[in-house]
Amino acid sequence: MKVQLKNSFFLVFLFFCKTLFAQSEGDKMDKIIDDACLKFSKTQNLSDSLRVKYLNENIIYSYISTAKIKNKEALDAMLIRFQKRCESFSSFLTKIDNLNQDDWITLDQRPQVLVTKRDLEILKQSKSLYYFEYDGERTNVEVKNNYWVETFTDQTQSKLKYTWVDENKFELEFIESNNFERKEFSRKGDKYIYEVINKVNDYYWVIAEIPGQSRLVKFKLYIEK
Repeated sequence: MKVQLKNSFFLVFLFFCKTLFAQSEGDKMDKIIDDACLKFSKTQNLSDSLRVKYLNENIIYSYISTAKIKNKEALDAMLIRFQKRCESFSSFLTKIDNLNQDDWITLDQRPQVLVTKRDLEILKQSKSLYYFEYDGERTNVEVKNNYWVETFTDQTQSKLKYTWVDENKFELEFIESNNFERKEFSRKGDKYIYEVINKVNDYYWVIAEIPGQSRLVKFKLYIEK
């Protein structure tokens, strides 16, 4: 799963070319991203337009120069990873381009858990699920043999290990993906916790958390009928 990867501001810099990076290159990129995050977090008092300008001039172009980037593939990967590792950046994207507000909502505090045991059992036994991305595209999920397999609109897929770790919480551990965004956002073994908090009509509200970030978002998870 992902937490807000697609939005118009983000797509300005993404050409969605496919690329693979060695783990050592990924580690170097993460260090550069962490340093850039510290710089970007200090721009919170600036206007949105000035923050975009700072992002372009002091982070993106600096990264291109420092890392000797000669194609957009590596830059695409950096921006995807930047969103995961830098909370100030991902929060900024949410602020300036909040798409699909019906299915994804940023929370100020953790809500009360209201889901019933019966509704949880129905969800746990379900094999076909789906949810909508920030841009409104539908992602289908097949649950089988403790695996969570996502199929996107372009027919690429992600495979994750699916484990219930508490009565209303499940963990997804990233295994592999041939989807450009997903494979650059996550590394093999990355784990994400999801908390089911309520069922309303034909969907469940689920809290998504990114490790290392305090920001909470909830999204709608549907059972295929």
